[in-house]
Formats: sequence, structure tokens, C-alpha cells
Amino acid sequence: MIPPKTGRQEMTDFVSRMRISVQAFKRGKLLQFVAFLLMIIGLALAVPPSDSLAQQAHNRDGGIGGTGIVFGPVDRLGSIVVNGMRIETANARLSSFPNRLGGGAVETGDTVFASIRSSASGPSANRVVRFYPISGPVTSAGRGAIEVMGTRVDIPAGTPVVDFTGSAVRLRAGDTVRVSGLWRGQRIVASRVVKAPNVPVTLSGQFRPVGTGNGVGSTRVEMRQDFALGAFVTIRGRFDGSTLAAERVSQTLPLRLDRQTGLLSAQGFLARDFAGSGYHLSGFGLPMNQASPVGRQTGIRSVFFGVVSGGYLIEDRVSLPDSAAARRQELDSLRPTEVPGNWRAFYQR
Repeated sequence: MIPPKTGRQEMTDFVSRMRISVQAFKRGKLLQFVAFLLMIIGLALAVPPSDSLAQQAHNRDGGIGGTGIVFGPVDRLGSIVVNGMRIETANARLSSFPNRLGGGAVETGDTVFASIRSSASGPSANRVVRFYPISGPVTSAGRGAIEVMGTRVDIPAGTPVVDFTGSAVRLRAGDTVRVSGLWRGQRIVASRVVKAPNVPVTLSGQFRPVGTGNGVGSTRVEMRQDFALGAFVTIRGRFDGSTLAAERVSQTLPLRLDRQTGLLSAQGFLARDFAGSGYHLSGFGLPMNQASPVGRQTGIRSVFFGVVSGGYLIEDRVSLPDSAAARRQELDSLRPTEVPGNWRAFYQR
């Protein structure tokens, strides 16, 4: 016969059973926690990393991967180098905008639009368009700047100022020139100025108030048509010393900039919209998509990287110095890791 347990023995047995139960409970909870953790890790590995806003828009709007447009001055030849990117141009179709302005090979300082595609050997262009925002008579000339038909043209140190043979020249009022460069509000920052006789009188930029009328830059224009403020226009005509009388007006851009463009790298300046609180790429009126995750500083020369989607969706910007030599050095130092992911293939050196 088993003797009955004392109260103390019963208490000891109860405590032992509780310890075993607690340990089993803890082991069960631990196993559940480990299983939950493994499930979370598995889900994380199964979900691909999210694309940038620009890449999402590029995919959604039907852009073709590895294609895009680059806009900016040509910093070096050997093919061409634009925005720090060496672009092969052997098979590219070359033209000028406006038409009949400039001929022959692309020169250092020419501002170009290049339609490009990435490849194993680097980016190559199928089309290159030289862009001249203004051409016509010099109305005043000074140190570091001139005026062409009343619009100021800044000429930073190191900018080529040459005649049609490529020889350096000094400009005077009355000379006729064609200017490569970037719009910065109502003025142009030149990247190359060529003195040439009998150049067509042209003006390409945003329609805006000028004095008591309207025009482009600081040049007053007389024409029958009326356009929305900020619209891009190209005007051909006759300059009488104070006003450009329009003979032909169009709203065609040098290259199409729409959601089929693909990627867009543009050198230039941000500007405030003429009305409202938005921003745009100065000179072209391409509105900045308000979802762009970059600073809104205006008047600072930059290379912008993004895609055309609901305007210009800018993913990143690189600020640049004004000096031509310093700017080239800054752009030459760009590495693939310093540009957005969808541009890195274009910067493999």
C-alpha cells in the first residue's frame, strides 16, 4: 500500500508539473515565433525591390527600356560627350533647329538633342539635332555678354566665340550671329557663338510678356497669332532694330517630348511657372511633375535625370558651375553609381 502524500510532497509535485508545463509552453511559443519569422523573411525575398518613381512611370507609359533623349552642350568630340555621357554618332542623322541654321559636323559647344539607345559598347544616337535658341543681329556687345535683338546672351569664360571658319573673333554691334545655349528665364547662357553673315533671323523659346506686348526672351515680337504664356514657339522674321516682325511661327519642338520619349536627361535651369505655383524646364515650358523628389531651386544650372510622364518627372539633379572648364570637369567625374539606376548603363566607361 502506497502511503498517502503529505501536503508538502503534493505541493512539490504540483510545482514540478507547472515547471514542465511552462517550459513546454515556452518551447511552443518559440517554435511559433520562429515559423512566423521565417514566413516574413520568405515574403520579403519573394517581393522584388520597388522601382524609382521615374522607372515606374517609364514602364507604365510605354517607354522602351534603354532609350531616351539627352539635351545639353557638346563638351568634347570623339563622337560627342553631352552631360558627361559619351555618345556614338557614326550612324546618327544630323540636322539643325530651326532648319537651315548651321551645317557640317557638330562642334564643341553646340547645344544638341540626341535620341539615344544603350548597347553593350555604350550609348549610340540615331538622331542628333543642333538647337539654336536665337540667331540674328547683335544689338549691343560688352565684356562677358551681348544682346541679340534685345535679348541678353551671357558668355561664360571658356565659351567658344568664333567665325564660320572656327577662328576666335570679338563681336560688335551689327554683327550677325547664331547662338547655341540654354535659356535661363529671359536670357540665354551661351555655349557657342558663331559670327556668320546673312544668318536667318530666328527665335525659339517660351512665349511671354515683353514690355507692353509679348515676345520671346526680351525680344518683342509682332505677330497675328496669340499663344498661351509659357508655350514654346519658333519665330522667323525681320528685325527692325526694336521689334521682330514674325513671318512664320510654329510650335514644333526639336524632338518630341512625350510619354513615348523614354528617359530624358536635360541640362538647363528650372523656372517658376508664369501662373500658379509649379515649375518648368526654362526655355521649353516642359512642366515639372510635382511628384519629382528633387529640390525646386531656380536659376541653378543643373543636369536633370528623369522621364516624361505627367510633365517632366525628375528623379535627380546634379548642380553645375558656370565656368565651361569647371563644368566639363564636374561632368567628367560622374560615375554610374552617382546617377539614377535607369541611367547607369549609359555611364559605363
